[in-house]
Amino acid sequence: MKRSQPVFIISLLLIILATHSIAEERINEAKRAADSRWVFLGGSACCNCECDSEGKLPKDFPVTDVHTVTFYLLASHSNSKFDEIQAGRSQLKLILGNSQVTAQTTELHSEKLNPVTHKWSITFMFSPPVRAGPGTGWKLMEGNRTRKCAAVAHTIDKPSAGLPGKQITKNCQCARTEDHWYSVKFDFASTASFPPEGLKIVEKGSYDISVQLNGKEIYSAAMFDIGIIKSFKNIEGYNVDVLVENAGGNICQTYSCRIISWRSDGQYKISDSFGNCQGPEISQEGNKIFLAFESYTMRHSGKAAPAQLWAYEDGVLRQVNLPVLHPRPILLSPQKDALLPQGNNPDCPEGHVWNFSWSVPNPQDVRLYNIRFTKPWLFKPIFETNVEDSTYTHNSCKPIDDDDLKRWRWQVRALYNDETWSEWSDGNDFNVAKSSQTSIIEERAPEF
Repeated sequence: MKRSQPVFIISLLLIILATHSIAEERINEAKRAADSRWVFLGGSACCNCECDSEGKLPKDFPVTDVHTVTFYLLASHSNSKFDEIQAGRSQLKLILGNSQVTAQTTELHSEKLNPVTHKWSITFMFSPPVRAGPGTGWKLMEGNRTRKCAAVAHTIDKPSAGLPGKQITKNCQCARTEDHWYSVKFDFASTASFPPEGLKIVEKGSYDISVQLNGKEIYSAAMFDIGIIKSFKNIEGYNVDVLVENAGGNICQTYSCRIISWRSDGQYKISDSFGNCQGPEISQEGNKIFLAFESYTMRHSGKAAPAQLWAYEDGVLRQVNLPVLHPRPILLSPQKDALLPQGNNPDCPEGHVWNFSWSVPNPQDVRLYNIRFTKPWLFKPIFETNVEDSTYTHNSCKPIDDDDLKRWRWQVRALYNDETWSEWSDGNDFNVAKSSQTSIIEERAPEF
């Protein structure tokens, strides 16, 4: 009996050692094939579908505390309702066992090949860590009830080493359930003290968003969406996050930015809001961060707001005065609120001919002009072209539908001989007269 005691003790030590030598992470890699079907997370890019992914952890999953879960993505989209898609960050919710976390997708600066080929990912941090093991259920779903995000997961639809699960598409004409294997990384909690959470954005309700540091709210806003678009580490001892805020709506003034610098011990500084939807283009020089915004046109007045440059250093945000390199064109005709004709094209009676003219102080310094037509509520132009002279004749054989006659807008910018563009001119709004023809076209916007 006495001889067996050392053997028993050694066996017990080996068991304890094995118990505490569980790997710090686990990667389930889906060997994606070129013909693998896409899996949408949260919502689809069309048909207004709801898309959930769910499953159970496999039999070989260790019984341990899970700290973070990262899903690798092929792409990320937001505001996906039918054909209305805008590229950007998405918000998803992961339920693991009895715990749930909401997080936002993160875009990489360049496509990564390790552990899988991906350009986006989303990481869910559980605080406190969640106990998990073989058979623990998981579910990935929409994290924002007001939109269908349509992130695209890195998966394969054939058995592989990926995390097994099911992609469930529901509440639309494309409803179906498919088996998929997901590329996922699990980070396990160590016996060391749990690190602070850092900066986190939490949606408490519709137009009620909280920004939290280490689990404590540092400010809240009545916004449609807030997201972190750029992060800097260890700038004079601080982490610096650039946030974009969307108050709702589709006009440029509803978008703004804000900068938060913070430390893991809970100290932080929050800037005032600044900027617009035309940016920012972010760069860094030493400990100074620059944020540039292009000029944009105000929706209602048609006035062109100037470009902006902001600098952030030592927790202080200031606007940099930009020199005006070249004057903007001045629109001459048609003037604001003009009524342009239809049915005046001699080559096609259903079409139209519109004449535009503008001026600049020194036309000999201009290489060419860029003219565009748009609507005040559109971010992208309906039509644009380059011309060498300060006049342009628009010739079209397509009639304009009666529902699309109101609130057209035209603008011009100049490319100077030094290869520098001026800012856009103020916009002149105009309306279009009803066509004398009775033919009906399917598309509301004209084809040019």
